[in-house]
Amino acid sequence: IEDLGCRVALETRGYSLNAGLECRIRADEFRVSERPRLLPFAPFIVKRNFERFSGPTALVTGEVEIRRGAPVDGVAGAIAVNGVISFSEGSARFEKFPYPFSNMAGTIRFDETKVTIEKITGVGPTGARLEATGLVAPPVVTAGVRVDIVVTDAPADDVLYEDIPAHRRSMYDSLFSREEYVTLQAAGIVQSAESQRIAVARRAELERQIEALRFESDSEAAIENARTEIAALDARLAAPVFELAGTCEIRVTVERKEGENHEYETSILVSLPKAGLLPEAFPYPVIAQDFTLSINDTRAVAEAPMLKGLSGASGSMKALIEFQHEGPDDFDIRVGAFGIQVDNALLAALDRRDRARPGHAANQSHSKLGNFSPAHLVRALGVSGRGSCDAHVVSRDQGTITYSIGVEFSDARAQPGDADLQLTGIDGSLAISEDKVRIRDLRGRIGAGLFTADFGVSGLADSQATPPVIAGAMEVTDLDLKQPFERVIEAFSPEHAEALRALREKHDPSGRVDASVTLGSTSDELEYQVDLSRPHAVSFTALGGRLAINDSSGLFSITDDSLRCNRFTATVVYENEPAGDLALDGVWPLGSGEGATGVLSIQLRGGQFASPIVRAFAKGLDRSAAEWLEAV
Repeated sequence: IEDLGCRVALETRGYSLNAGLECRIRADEFRVSERPRLLPFAPFIVKRNFERFSGPTALVTGEVEIRRGAPVDGVAGAIAVNGVISFSEGSARFEKFPYPFSNMAGTIRFDETKVTIEKITGVGPTGARLEATGLVAPPVVTAGVRVDIVVTDAPADDVLYEDIPAHRRSMYDSLFSREEYVTLQAAGIVQSAESQRIAVARRAELERQIEALRFESDSEAAIENARTEIAALDARLAAPVFELAGTCEIRVTVERKEGENHEYETSILVSLPKAGLLPEAFPYPVIAQDFTLSINDTRAVAEAPMLKGLSGASGSMKALIEFQHEGPDDFDIRVGAFGIQVDNALLAALDRRDRARPGHAANQSHSKLGNFSPAHLVRALGVSGRGSCDAHVVSRDQGTITYSIGVEFSDARAQPGDADLQLTGIDGSLAISEDKVRIRDLRGRIGAGLFTADFGVSGLADSQATPPVIAGAMEVTDLDLKQPFERVIEAFSPEHAEALRALREKHDPSGRVDASVTLGSTSDELEYQVDLSRPHAVSFTALGGRLAINDSSGLFSITDDSLRCNRFTATVVYENEPAGDLALDGVWPLGSGEGATGVLSIQLRGGQFASPIVRAFAKGLDRSAAEWLEAV
C-alpha cells in the first residue's frame, strides 16, 4: 500500500465475486511519521483523532482481518472487519492537553462496530506517566467518542506551564503566581528546597574554608569575608521552604455524543495531594491539601478544603475561573482562614495589593496625610499577633480586581514606631477593600489604661488621586501622659504627630487622665480633637515652672490648631506651692501661623500676689504689670 510493505493472506470459498472470503493483512513495525502517507486513505474518524494528537509518531505493527460469509440466494454476505494495532517508541501531544509524551506504547482494537483503545502508556520529559483508554462507536463520522487520559506524577514545572495554552495561563497564574514566587524568594520571605540545598552546601564549604585559613598568616580579611557570607546565608536559611504548586495527577476526559450536530466536550481534573498556592491577586503563600482544579470548556473550579500557612494558619479556599474569548479570564476566589499571623509574608501580600491599587502613587504624594494603605498602617502601628480572615477577590472587566477582606483578631499587640508605647490585649475587627479600611469595635490596653476605638479611611481607590477621607474616634481611660501617644497619630499624619511631640518636649506632661480622641479629614488636612478629663496627679511645665492640676471639671481639649476650654476649673499647685483655683474658658491658638487668633479667659481665685504663678502670669501677659508686682 503506497510504499508500505505488508503480508497478505487471502482465502476465498469459491471463484465468484460474491464468494465467501477471509483476508489477513499484516504490517510489521512500520514508522508512522508526523504526516503519514497512509492517512489520506484512512476513514474520517481516524484522521480526526490522529489530528487530535498533534501528529503522533510511533513504531507500529498492525493486523486487519476481513471476513465475508457465503452468499445467500446469490447475494454476497456481509463483510466483518476486525483488527489490532500495537505501537511502541511513540510520541504525541493531545490538543486539549499538549503535554509532550514519549516512549509511548499501546494497543488499539477495532471492528465494524467500534474502536477500542485498550491501553496507551507514555512518559513525560520530567517523569510524568501517561495511561489512556477510549472507545469510538460506531466508527463513522457521527460516532460517539469517549477518551480517558490519566497523567500521574506530573510536576507543575516549566514544562507543564509552557504547554498550557497562552490564553489559559492566567488561570494558572491566578492560583500559582510564578512572578510573585520570584519576588518572595528575592525578598527572603520564602526559599525553595533547591535554594536551601545550595545554601547549606555553600555554608559548609565556607566553614571548611575558615577552618583551613586559621593556620595561614594574613588570613583575617578572608575569614571575615567568609563569616559575612555565612551571616547572609543564615538569614536566607531562616526563611521557610515553600514550593510553588507541586506534583499532580491529571485526568482528561473527551466525550462526544453519538449523532449529528454534537460537539466534543473536554473535562480536566487536576489533583494535588499537596499544593503550594500563591494567588496572583493576594500572594500569601499557603499549602493546600487535597487540592483539585476541575476544568471544562467554559470554566474552572479550584477547591482546597484544607489550607496551612507557613506560620501556622489554617483555612479553606474555593475559586471560580470563567474563561474569556479575549483578554484575561475572570475569577472569583474565596478564602476563609484562622490563626493568621502578622508576618513578612502577610505584609508582602498587602504590599502587592497596594501596588496594584489605582491612584496608589498619587495618594502617596499628599504630604500632610500619611500613607493609609493596610500594609503601611500595620507596619506603622507595629501590629503583631494572630487573627481569622475571610477574603473575597474578584477579577472582572479585562482584569479589574476588587477585593474585600474581613479580619477578626483577639489578644493582638501594637507598638507604634518602636516606641515604649505598647497596646496589648487588642480585640476587634478589620475590613479592607480596594477603596476602604475600616476598624470596628477595637478594644484593649494602652499601658495600664483601657481603650476602645472605631476608625475608617475611604477613597483609597480614587483614580483622580484625591486625598482619602478619614473618620475615627478613640476613648482611653487612665492614660499615662508619659506614654508617647503621638506615635499612634504618626501612622496617620507625621506632621501632626511631630507637632504633638514638640508639645510633649516643651511641657513634659506626667500623671494620668481619661482621653477622648476624634479624627477627621478635609481635603489634605487631618483634624483631630483630644478631650482630657479626670486628671490624676497631672503636672506639666508651664509659665516658667511646674504646674500640677487636681480636682478638675469642665472641658479641656487639644485640637490640631488650638487649645479649647469650656468652663474648665481645677485646683492648681505651682512649683509645689498651692496657687488657688484656676478657671479657663475660650480658645487659644497653637502655633503662630497666619490667622492664629483666639480669646482665652484666665481666672485665678484664691491666689496670692506674692505667689510665683501670679508673677508668671503677669510676665507672660503684661510686662509693666509684672514689673509692678516685683516692686511691691
